[in-house]
Amino acid sequence: MSIKDRLGQALAEAAGRYRAQNPMTPALSLCALVTMPCLVLATFLNDARPQWIDIVLIVFASVPIIMATVCYFVLFFSDREKFQSEPFRLRQQEIKMDQEKGESAEDKIKVRVRPSDKEYKESTGNDGGVS
Repeated sequence: MSIKDRLGQALAEAAGRYRAQNPMTPALSLCALVTMPCLVLATFLNDARPQWIDIVLIVFASVPIIMATVCYFVLFFSDREKFQSEPFRLRQQEIKMDQEKGESAEDKIKVRVRPSDKEYKESTGNDGGVS
């Protein structure tokens, strides 16, 4: 298997495992993949090139940053729930469904919490409710 095939296979596997946690993840990934190389090229290329190439590279590097900033504020003001993690959103949906059924989150918590032996004995009498 050639190096080109191995690299292609590794990239395909990485793309298959990639999962966006929130809508900002792709924009921030684009910042890392585009901005950093453009700034490195603008800084370290030899000085015998025209200045307009530096300007184009810096403008090209700033586009993902501007896009990520605009997306952040649009989502911040329009749909804040998108910033929450997926487990948090699933838990919120579960609580909402329980409330629609009439069961509150406090009731579920009370069912899960067991009193200590001391509390149990105090509530049932010192003998633990045994006559």
